[in-house]
Amino acid sequence: MGVPQSAESRTFAGRFTIERQIGRGASALVYLARDVVDNRDVAIKVLRPEFSSFVGPSRFLREIEITKSLHHAHIVEVLAS
Repeated sequence: MGVPQSAESRTFAGRFTIERQIGRGASALVYLARDVVDNRDVAIKVLRPEFSSFVGPSRFLREIEITKSLHHAHIVEVLAS
């Protein structure tokens, strides 16, 4: 599921209000969003569709699992996936 091009003030997964894009890499885009349930700012990383068709979502899912196991002051905690 991707985020609409005009992401400002859009809802993602029925829970997050997308504010703006804050980063991008070869495989994904990162958005600043507001978690309307827990009332906090969050970052949402969305796999680019063209990347998923080339490599497949398994790599992205592996990254999620690895990141969830990391605990460091300079690494953002994974709250949901």
